[in-house]
Amino acid sequence: SLKNYLNDRDKKKYNKAKELLSKINEYRETLKEMKIVRSNKLISPDYCEWISGSIIGATQPPKTNEQGYDLIKNGQKYEVKSRQVNKLNEYTVFHLKKESILLGIDLICVLIKPNYKILGIFHVKHENIKKIMVDEHKKIPVSALGRVNLIWNKKRRLNYEKNSWIDWLFISDF
Repeated sequence: SLKNYLNDRDKKKYNKAKELLSKINEYRETLKEMKIVRSNKLISPDYCEWISGSIIGATQPPKTNEQGYDLIKNGQKYEVKSRQVNKLNEYTVFHLKKESILLGIDLICVLIKPNYKILGIFHVKHENIKKIMVDEHKKIPVSALGRVNLIWNKKRRLNYEKNSWIDWLFISDF
């Protein structure tokens, strides 16, 4: 058995780890049946897409692998990006494909704690993504991977809010 390959310290943890992972899988299957989790990837992105769609009244495309967007409402497409952070203003980066901006896809950013508590959800219209990028870099910068990076921290948050470039859909009070 696999357990025989582990060091003695970890052998003691092995059965408990298998038990807990089995429960995670069981909960994942229940979340899939509820149509909250739609893939076999990490749970938090699917959860954040579902909760964001519910807040704005958007629907998810029938296939989980639709190119470039996660939600649609009245013809407007949205890409949902989530980042695990411990504080609302903690530094993180949201990556967006350059094509998404060119196609007019809006961005919804979710700041979620590792325990799945949502700290904040904000919406960035595609025209405001362009404004943010040009304001920060004087042009739309593209990484080597062809992505645009929206940087998040306290200073940038205050600037985005001051310029009305983001709209809060939810912000926690904890």
